[in-house]
Amino acid sequence: MPFERFTEWGKQFKAVATITSTGVISINQGAINRFGMSKWTRVYLLHDRDDKLIGIQQADSGEEEGSCRLRHRATGADISARTFLEYYSIPYGETERFEPTYDDDAKAVVIDLKQPLAKPRKRGTRGGDEASE
Repeated sequence: MPFERFTEWGKQFKAVATITSTGVISINQGAINRFGMSKWTRVYLLHDRDDKLIGIQQADSGEEEGSCRLRHRATGADISARTFLEYYSIPYGETERFEPTYDDDAKAVVIDLKQPLAKPRKRGTRGGDEASE
């Protein structure tokens, strides 16, 4: 099999959703592409209290009750979700990242609050390097 040249530098392919400490749910470009969200402009936010899941479902139009705006930007999209998070007592005091999935039955992008991604290491730190005494 011949080699294939990689030309997609600077693009995101891993799907990541972030709940920020300011109450914003951000979806990176990798998730936008993977779940076909590039033309979504309005969404519903859903919550499963028992399984601790957040769902993001496309709204048909801006006229429907409960829909909110999905703001697209260069690196993905975001939703102002502070009211939603507070209503369902979903903690957001610290920014957390998740790997979203897609639920075909619900037709929704799903964030599992029980499975946050590991926090990225700060630059310049290395695991196991302790100052010797």
